[in-house]
Amino acid sequence: MTTLRRLALLALALCVVGSFLYLRLRPRPRPEAAAPEEAVVPPPLPTAPPAAADDRPTRAELRPLLERLAAGTLEPDEGSDPWFAVGDFDGDASTDLAIAVRLRGTPAALGDTPFRLQDAAAPGPPPSPAGIAAGERLLAILHGVAGTAWSDAAATRPAYLVRHAAGASLRARPLAALPAEVRMRVTRAHVGDALAVRTERGGPGGIVFWNGGGYVWADLPDAGASVTDDGRSAPP
Repeated sequence: MTTLRRLALLALALCVVGSFLYLRLRPRPRPEAAAPEEAVVPPPLPTAPPAAADDRPTRAELRPLLERLAAGTLEPDEGSDPWFAVGDFDGDASTDLAIAVRLRGTPAALGDTPFRLQDAAAPGPPPSPAGIAAGERLLAILHGVAGTAWSDAAATRPAYLVRHAAGASLRARPLAALPAEVRMRVTRAHVGDALAVRTERGGPGGIVFWNGGGYVWADLPDAGASVTDDGRSAPP
């Protein structure tokens, strides 16, 4: 009886040890790897629409545009033929507008307009408006601003009123096609256009061009005869 009890106890002990060893040595399942988080893709940043290029002014816009900017101080000089020209006169790839005008009213009224007075024959300090004679023929030049329509007569648009620069006709002429002695006076890259002006007397004409700080005059005997209308000289 004692022997059987011992054998039973031994068997029980072996079972306990075996169970213990099994629990310690059994292969444990590896923890499942956490699923990788999906990459968070940020939403695309809103992009501003590209600025619209300045549009080409139409003939119908010329008078209202001048009226808004000059507040009735200037009127188109339709005695010039053509009396306006369109081109890139300052070489910034925007469309500019030149209009032959005459002073209407007193020179002092020009102080209420955005026009900067210049003298193409005498570059230097701006001349005094008091020196402009009533009815004097002048050249109004409006620089285009990318993204700004010509129907918008904002006072921030660069505007110049140039003495000794208007004549019997105005035409845009590619700057690169001008004689070398004229291009040498231009301080910017020779891109864009200049204004070919024919005098009232039908004699030697000239070229009005932007030299980086203002508009200046250069004599050019064949200015009127050699200029061709390339489509940039007049709005539709």
